[in-house]
Amino acid sequence: MKFDSTAAATPGAQTDAHRPRRSARSIRFVRLARLVLTAALLGLLVVGLAPRGAGGPFAAEPAAADLSAHLTVAERAAAHQTYTRLLASGGPTQTRWGPLTAADREVLIRVRLANLWERPAGLMAQNHAGGQRVRDVGAVLAADHLKLDQLVRDLAKQLGMDLPDRPNALQQGWVAELTGLRGQAFDLDWANRLRSAHGTVFGLVAEVRAGTENSVIRSFTQTAVDIVMKHMTLLEGTGLFTPLNVQSQRASPIRGPINMPVITTVVGLILVANLILARRRSWN
Repeated sequence: MKFDSTAAATPGAQTDAHRPRRSARSIRFVRLARLVLTAALLGLLVVGLAPRGAGGPFAAEPAAADLSAHLTVAERAAAHQTYTRLLASGGPTQTRWGPLTAADREVLIRVRLANLWERPAGLMAQNHAGGQRVRDVGAVLAADHLKLDQLVRDLAKQLGMDLPDRPNALQQGWVAELTGLRGQAFDLDWANRLRSAHGTVFGLVAEVRAGTENSVIRSFTQTAVDIVMKHMTLLEGTGLFTPLNVQSQRASPIRGPINMPVITTVVGLILVANLILARRRSWN
C-alpha cells in the first residue's frame, strides 16, 4: 500500500514540476505563431498592393517608367543591341568632308530614331486628337519628319553608315501608349511626350552643330536644329506643355492582384493558425 502511494505520488510530482516548463514553451510557441502569421499577412498585403510590372515594391525604377512593357523580352533586347551596335561603330574616320566622329554618327542615329516614332505620332493625331490645334501641329510634324528622314537616310548612305529601321523599345512604348488614348487625354500626353523628346534631341543636335568638323554633318545638323526648334515652338503653342506635365505623364499603376486567390490564401492562413493554436492549448 505504501509502495502504491509513493508510486501514485511520483507522477503527480513530476507533472507539477514540468508544468511551468510546458507553460513557458506554449507561450513562446503562441508568440512565434502570431509573429509568423503577421509576417505572412504583411507579405501578402505588399504583394497584393504592388503595381504590376514594377518589379516589386522595391524596384529602382517607377512602374510607369517602363513604357515598353508591351514588348517581349527578346524584342527589347534586340532593339537595345541594335542601337548599341550602331553607336559603338568605332572611333573617328576620315571622309572627304572631314573627320566623322562618334558624336557625328550618334546624331544621325538619334535623328533617325526620332523620325521613326515622331512621324507616326504626328499622323496618329489626325484621328486621336480632341482639338484641332493638335491635329494641325501633328500634320506639320509628320510632314517635316518625312523630309528630315529622307535627308538623314541619304546622308548616312553617303557616309557609308547603317541606321536603325525601327524605333527603340522606349519609343515603341510611347507609340503604344498614345495608341490607346483619345480626345483630351491624347492631346495632353501627345504634346508633352513629343515636346520632351524634341528637347532631348535638340540638345545633342545643337552640341554636334557647334563642334563638328565634318561639313556635311554641319549642314545637316543646322537643318535639324531649325526643324526641332520649330517643332518645340509649335508644341509649346498648343498650351498643353508644362515641365510639370513631363514629370507627371506616367501611366497610372495598375494595382496588384488583390483577388479571390489572395483572399482565399489569407483566410486559409488564419484558419490554419487558429487550429494550431487551439490544438496547442488542448495539449496543455
